[in-house]
Amino acid sequence: MSAADPEEVKRAGNDLYRKGCFEGALRLYDRALALCPDNAACRGNRAAALIGLDRLGEAVKECEEALRIDPSYGRAHHRLASLHIRLGHIEDALKHLSLATPQPDLLELHKLQTVEKHLGRCLDARKAGDWKSVLRESDAAIAAGADSSALLLAARAEALLRLNLLDEADLAISSASKLDYTSSCSSDTKFCGFLANAYLFYVHAQIDMSSGRFDHAVSSIDKARIIDPGNTEVVNMHNKVKSVARARSLGNELFNSGKFSEACVAYGEGLKQHPMNKVLYCNRAACRFKLEQWEKSIEDCNEALKIQSNYTKALLRCFSHPFHDAFQSAVLQGFPIREHTVRQIPIC
Repeated sequence: MSAADPEEVKRAGNDLYRKGCFEGALRLYDRALALCPDNAACRGNRAAALIGLDRLGEAVKECEEALRIDPSYGRAHHRLASLHIRLGHIEDALKHLSLATPQPDLLELHKLQTVEKHLGRCLDARKAGDWKSVLRESDAAIAAGADSSALLLAARAEALLRLNLLDEADLAISSASKLDYTSSCSSDTKFCGFLANAYLFYVHAQIDMSSGRFDHAVSSIDKARIIDPGNTEVVNMHNKVKSVARARSLGNELFNSGKFSEACVAYGEGLKQHPMNKVLYCNRAACRFKLEQWEKSIEDCNEALKIQSNYTKALLRCFSHPFHDAFQSAVLQGFPIREHTVRQIPIC
């Protein structure tokens, strides 16, 4: 291979690509582009290697650069259409699919139409507050081809949260956050009436708040409001998150000062804003424990367990109860754990 001949270097990269050595192929394509920056085919090949490495946002940029060099480059249009389907960008996918060849690839067109159908149903279900349908249709759209859509994963996470499946919601929003979304989507992209980036932060804030990550929740909703300040759902959630975080902070301060009755009231104010917050229930249970309000303490632990059945602190608080034997059946209800004797469990 001549190190000075970009075509030879590109061919060597192609050999590595065919063997599945995407990192090595990418390095050779970079070397070829350093010798000949306006080589559209090499840009397209570089995009293919990036797809192999699951760096889809960068692959989109590389295809766009190939088309800047050669607007009629059909393979780049086709590759870009496939990328946009995976990312859930329906209009962009349709545009590039129509430009790829005189006749669109029928398999890709069918995939696009199926994703579009399920995405539309998902959006309609969210407007109606039908969270089971949101979950079903987002799953169907992902399975049909939009497997790297951060927005669909976020919609799935929001549906799981509303269906009281907190652990699964947390996993879903974590997966969405790992995707290279911002580099593959314009800042004015809309989803469910939100600016797309704002929706991701909006869902993240809800899950963080429900999981007791109050500082992260405040940070996420602040970002959502900066991006989409006129969105009513964002504004309302911003107010709620701030209010709940303040209630938790005040409750903790009062608890640590030994003012347990006042702390109960503070946590209760937070629960008025967010009745599905396991941490506030568990913290109020600690206050009621200190006040020797045994039955109310157990009730709060049970409420926390309804939200997250494997929430360890709520289980341990129940077993630290002086009369926990009397309440054991109410607390466990199918949770096969050993008894613990724990007297001091910190608030969250």
